[in-house]
Amino acid sequence: MNYMCGPCIEEMPDLEKVSKAYERKGVEFIGLTLDSDEEEVKAISDQLGISYALTKEHISSKFDYVPVTLFVDSNGRVLDTFIPGGTTESDLNKVIDNLIK
Repeated sequence: MNYMCGPCIEEMPDLEKVSKAYERKGVEFIGLTLDSDEEEVKAISDQLGISYALTKEHISSKFDYVPVTLFVDSNGRVLDTFIPGGTTESDLNKVIDNLIK
C-alpha cells in the first residue's frame, strides 16, 4: 500500500457530488492515481462512497500538481483549462458550467 495523498482523498467527496450533478449532461469523471495500488484505491472509494471510475492508469501530463483536475473534451483532448491542487464542489461547478455552455 502506497497511501494516496491527503488532498486527493479530501477532494473526492466533492468530485462525487459534482459527478452526480452533471452525469445527465454527459459529464464523466475518472479518477487517476499515480502511486496507489488497486486495493487501496478500492478501499478508499468504498469507504467514501465514490461511484465515479477510479483507476491506476497513467497519463503523461504537462502538469506538476498533485492533485490536479484536468478536463477532457468528447474527442479525448486534454483542455488547457485545469485546476491545480485540491478543488471544491463550488470551483468544479463554475469550471464545468463555463465549459459546457
